[in-house]
Amino acid sequence: MRSTPLLFLICLTINAHAQDDYRIYHRWINNAERCFFLEHKTDSAYSYYDLAFSKFDFVFAKDCYMAAQIAYYNKNEKYVAYLKKGFQNGLRSEQLKYSDVLAPLLKDTIAYKKKFSDYQALRKVYLKRINVWALKKTIQHVSQDQSEKNIRYSDNDYEDLHEYDKRLEKHISFIESMIKTVGFPGDKLIGIDQADIMKELGHDSSDYMDMYNLIYKDPKYHTEAMQFCTCGNCIAQASVFPLLVHQVCLYQHLSAYWEKLIVSGQIHPRDVAELFDISLQLYDYPAVDRKRGAKIADAFACDYVRPYGGYKISFYLHWQNFKYSNYIIDSMRTALYINTLEVDSAKNTFGSNHGFKTNFGFWDCR
Repeated sequence: MRSTPLLFLICLTINAHAQDDYRIYHRWINNAERCFFLEHKTDSAYSYYDLAFSKFDFVFAKDCYMAAQIAYYNKNEKYVAYLKKGFQNGLRSEQLKYSDVLAPLLKDTIAYKKKFSDYQALRKVYLKRINVWALKKTIQHVSQDQSEKNIRYSDNDYEDLHEYDKRLEKHISFIESMIKTVGFPGDKLIGIDQADIMKELGHDSSDYMDMYNLIYKDPKYHTEAMQFCTCGNCIAQASVFPLLVHQVCLYQHLSAYWEKLIVSGQIHPRDVAELFDISLQLYDYPAVDRKRGAKIADAFACDYVRPYGGYKISFYLHWQNFKYSNYIIDSMRTALYINTLEVDSAKNTFGSNHGFKTNFGFWDCR
């Protein structure tokens, strides 16, 4: 189906503001996914992707990945431009293997290198954008938290939880300080997960596994190497999120920042939704243990008032305990620039049937 002139007319009216407002970007990406996965309007999906990728310099690499899957699956050469935009925003060639659709591209190495001969130039654009200081400090704080989290409470002892919160507080204060000065440590500021990113940037002995081998491998920290592994198939900045979700009420504590961070492209709306959903775990306990959530809230200095609704982004929760209607969930999703449950379901079903990678980010929240 051809894109209608009305689509372009609507988009042109907001074009002048696009570079400054990532709410527009997310609406275009959401429209693209809705058009393809739910309405089967492939050309309209391309039109929305083209708008988003042409009007915004920084984009979320996972969106380029999805667009490339759609184009390559449909034998459309647009996949080349979509992957190049992805490479410019942190996507690496080896990550194509995570998609059954895109993996065949890597088999013909000669053809691939010829088609993407500018890969290194695009890579340099991405590396230049990374705030190396912010990335290094984030790795240090996340690594230290991984060494401290193992003293966390047992189910029957909340004294350890209070002690852990004291240690966690300095890391959360660092995150807030960074937000106020250089920005949120997400894809835009510090790039997407990569095990050797600091080494590639010219800073040896500064990556997550270096922190483990140099410091936290010491038995006194009770850590394991797996705690310092990065998520290669997330195609997002996911490593900072264990630190964030350890503070159960982080969404509440930093609520004043989320809208501005979304608008400026510093955090993905689904990441914010994940943090909101995680805060609901305080109320996700059976009636026989109803005091447990209150004790955790007290330890983390939370306002123990159950928030309204949820996004159903996090798989961590027992959603049947909350009994939220799809209408409530979809209303909240729309307000936060997230696609509806119906679109997500159609996308995941299509992905399972046709070899698409459809889950990205921390705990597959994107």
